Amino acid sequence: MVRRLSFLLLLLGLGFPARPQFPVLPYTTGHWNPDTLGNQRVMVEVKEPADAVSVMIPWRRKDLNPEKKEILVYPENSTERVKNVIRININREYGELIFQPTAGPGIYYFYYLPFKSSGGSYPMVKYLSPEDLCDAAWKEKALKLAGELPRLQPWKCNPSPGSIRSSRWR
Repeated sequence: MVRRLSFLLLLLGLGFPARPQFPVLPYTTGHWNPDTLGNQRVMVEVKEPADAVSVMIPWRRKDLNPEKKEILVYPENSTERVKNVIRININREYGELIFQPTAGPGIYYFYYLPFKSSGGSYPMVKYLSPEDLCDAAWKEKALKLAGELPRLQPWKCNPSPGSIRSSRWR
C-alpha cells in the first residue's frame, strides 16, 4: 500500500511543471512621499544608454489583481514621470515591462502600489488604475523590437545592462 501511494505521488509530481524560482531581491528602506507614490518600490539600474529597456521584476506581490493597479516609473533625480512604459505581463509573481530610460543610464524607481487616500481618522485607500501614457510611435517600435531589447534580470550573475533592488518606505 505504501509503495503504491509513493508511486502515485511520484507520478503526480511529474505531471506538474515546477514554478520558476526567482531570487529574493536585496531589500532596503528609503524615504519618498507615500501619499502620492505608495509604500513599495523597486529600484532598477540602467547601465547603458538605450531608447527602450525590458525589465522583469520578481516582486512576489500578495495583493489581488496586480494587473489592475498602476506602476509609476521615475528617474532617481527627477520628478518627471517616465510616460513610455509598456506593461507586458503583470501578475503576483513578477512584472514584465518595457520602459524608456528618459534620463539615460542611472537608477529608476518603479512604484508598484500607488494609492489615493481620503477620509481622516479612518481613511479610505484606493489603488490607482493603470493608464497608458505611451507615445504611440515609441510603443509600436518598442514592441517590434521587444525580443532584441536590453533585458534586466536580477537572477543572472552579471545582470546586463543593470541591476534591481527592492525598497519599502519607512
